[in-house]
Amino acid sequence: MFRIPLTTTIAALAVLALAPAPTAHHRPADAVVVPAAFCGGKAQGFAFHEYGKVSQGSCGVLGHPGFRVNYSWKTEDGKACVDGWGFDEKHPKGTWFSLGCGAKSFDYGKEKGIPWGNVAAVPKVRVFSQDSVRGVLVSWSAG
Repeated sequence: MFRIPLTTTIAALAVLALAPAPTAHHRPADAVVVPAAFCGGKAQGFAFHEYGKVSQGSCGVLGHPGFRVNYSWKTEDGKACVDGWGFDEKHPKGTWFSLGCGAKSFDYGKEKGIPWGNVAAVPKVRVFSQDSVRGVLVSWSAG
């Protein structure tokens, strides 16, 4: 898995769009990827099982066929249900996948990961509180 800053991702995609198609005698050099120190953020969930604003990651992910993104999360306090953005054959434009509910993710991504495939995009999560009275704050990362 490669994590690269979002501005680098956009610039690289622009260059790739303008590059000539490879021929049988020309093989493009391997891409140089600069890893991000952290790809994630914070997301807030509201009470009464209502999703808060979608939180976008701080980097872009350049996938390949069969690739999966590993999401991890934990609450600052309280319990939450968290969904992570991903791509699969049924949803090539993306959809939400459950990352579980509780106080932390139990390393969900390391066990299974979220389908990503051959897509260049920014990871994101959405959250709602399991508490019917107060909201919850979640720290998350993807990689």
